[in-house]
Amino acid sequence: MIMISNALVKKVEDFIVTHIEETDSQKKETISYGIKVLLINLYKIPIIFIVAYILGILRYSIIAYICFSSLRTFAGGIHAERGFNCLLSSMIAIYSPVYFSNFIRRSHNIVLFIITLIIIILYAPSDTKKKPIKSYKLKSNLKKCSILAIIAIFAVSYCVPENISTIMLISLFIESILVLPITYKIFRKERGTYA
Repeated sequence: MIMISNALVKKVEDFIVTHIEETDSQKKETISYGIKVLLINLYKIPIIFIVAYILGILRYSIIAYICFSSLRTFAGGIHAERGFNCLLSSMIAIYSPVYFSNFIRRSHNIVLFIITLIIIILYAPSDTKKKPIKSYKLKSNLKKCSILAIIAIFAVSYCVPENISTIMLISLFIESILVLPITYKIFRKERGTYA
């Protein structure tokens, strides 16, 4: 699966690069990173949403997925290495905000926002040893995009009903936990060596 994904990433990357003028190594690395993130998530999405539909939480799961993925795309974090484990952990990350939102009030969202923002400022982007982010410029850009994603989603959360607002902020918070060094230690994973 990894070999097929790498070959597919290379083909898509080559196609895009041939159609973009003046593509430097930084742009090429950014394109490659984005394609990898997309391919990793491509097979999981239909399964996650079918199960959410069966559970009767499809609408809320889509909201949680959009918020979680918007931050994860830039912030990175720990990854499950096996397909089933990845799918299961993704389901937990997407469904748990839906259920936890019943116990958290909108007044707590500012606390979730502040904690999430601090974690992301300190630790994002967080890569893995198998998929390191080698470019300091790319890391800087990913951190800026992570911060902007949090602020944008927080702003939107004040324009929607309370339960949806809380789902949005819990989703961001869960993603921020995945970039923490302690999370890597708990699951015995290593960050990239290009920090």
